[in-house]
Amino acid sequence: MSNGIAAVHWQQPQSGKDSARAYFQDDTDLMLYEIGWDTPEKWYKGNGKRAIGPARRNTPLAVVRANAHYLFYIDTDNLIKEYIYSSVDHKWVPGTTLPCTDPSDNTNLAAVWYGTGKDFEIRLYYQHQSGIVGELLFRAGAWSTGRMWFGSPVHGTKIAVTNPSPTKQGSYSFHHFMVWTDLPAKDPRKYHIFHSMCTNDDWVGENLTPSVSPDGGLSCVSWATGTAGDDYKMRLYFTDADGNVVELGYSSASGWDEAPHKPSHTTNSGSRPLAALAYPSTSGTGMDVAVFVKKEGKAMLEMFSDGGSWIAPKELDWNDF
Repeated sequence: MSNGIAAVHWQQPQSGKDSARAYFQDDTDLMLYEIGWDTPEKWYKGNGKRAIGPARRNTPLAVVRANAHYLFYIDTDNLIKEYIYSSVDHKWVPGTTLPCTDPSDNTNLAAVWYGTGKDFEIRLYYQHQSGIVGELLFRAGAWSTGRMWFGSPVHGTKIAVTNPSPTKQGSYSFHHFMVWTDLPAKDPRKYHIFHSMCTNDDWVGENLTPSVSPDGGLSCVSWATGTAGDDYKMRLYFTDADGNVVELGYSSASGWDEAPHKPSHTTNSGSRPLAALAYPSTSGTGMDVAVFVKKEGKAMLEMFSDGGSWIAPKELDWNDF
């Protein structure tokens, strides 16, 4: 398992400008760090140019921006904890310990902002020591345990979760992704991505592409394409069997692409983790997507799609800002 990485995007409520943050662990000092970007500025050191705080070596990371800004990680006592961004002090501060005492040693984390006024505001997913993927729920300032959802993904599976319409009331749709293998199988080296989708309390599951590395990263972005919130698109990013970052597209109107494809400027990520975010294109058409691949130390690669056109990856290094 590799160092964690996470990313989040939002629009500033008053100016409407886009902001993005990416989070990672330095594999030398084991501290968590933040880099930030605000339209039209360049990337810069976040958290007042200070580390956010310590975490367990090779911690997974997940982040959501909700009524506050939450960064989830595994501490040295192997418990799931959070850092919360204080809008008063303008820095990250330790939060609470979440109600899960037995996450797997190689668990990953995925979190989603579910939406104001719904049964739970934040949903966090992790892998239990038994291998089952479980859920932790946040509402009205308190965490509780949810259901133990998925029984047989691979141990150490990467987990991705997304909600295309968190502001829509009533009906809803959100999606889980994880790496799966149907054992016993004739070829146990063949792994696929399992997709679970909930729309209006109707759960469906399906197996996606079999050409996926169980050791590689997994991330998903989504966005609404209609004013009602029922139409949306998703992009799933993962590492194929050759170690390359590939993209699989989805539209609520037409379904999944026939097959994943390599972006014109992809990179070989191997077992390194991925994080992705999407926001309205600065060119005025379509959506921009940024995919981050963790490197050594305080560095990461950014793969960037400008309205669907991929440009050459560039390195982002905390020490260079």
